[in-house]
Amino acid sequence: ERKEFIKERRATQVLINTANTIDNADGNVLSALYTPLQNQLGFNTEQLGAITTARALLQAVSTPVWGCFGDRFSRKVILAIGCLIWGVFTVILGFLSNFWGMLFVRAFTGLGLAVIFPTAQSLVADYFPKSKRGQAFGMLGLTTVLGAIVGTLYATLFSDTTVLGYPGWRFVFITVGVFSLILGVVVWIFEIGRAHV
Repeated sequence: ERKEFIKERRATQVLINTANTIDNADGNVLSALYTPLQNQLGFNTEQLGAITTARALLQAVSTPVWGCFGDRFSRKVILAIGCLIWGVFTVILGFLSNFWGMLFVRAFTGLGLAVIFPTAQSLVADYFPKSKRGQAFGMLGLTTVLGAIVGTLYATLFSDTTVLGYPGWRFVFITVGVFSLILGVVVWIFEIGRAHV
């Protein structure tokens, strides 16, 4: 294998596993913030369940669509676009207070989160030979669970606090969204830079 390809493969693995971690962190923060959302915004269990379901539903429906895009366009660009979509909507979520607004915005967060599964899986399949593919998929599994743990712990840590004048739950959504936006820009720059080498 060429050194350039190995270097690119390592960088790609870091990017997709980082994206997978943030994706799963983002996907799990809401459930960890149910109590402050109930206490501060007056949401009931049915409303919170509806917000969670809306995200999961749009994520499920759009995953095959992203997979089709991945067959036709640069998957790293698609990954960057997904990070930017879910990042923007997660940041917006941190500024909302009404049920319908949060339902709509959280649903569209799922549109961006749906990018990870088909994109990461196909990149691993392309970049890794059979002798290393199982380990690469194992890392995706690890970062899936790690992201869920990190997201839950992060949201729980700040849920009942005030940070920089913001209720903790708002701070969580905003910062997780910013992390996603930063990652999207990094992936975009990485792919554009590689394309010009």
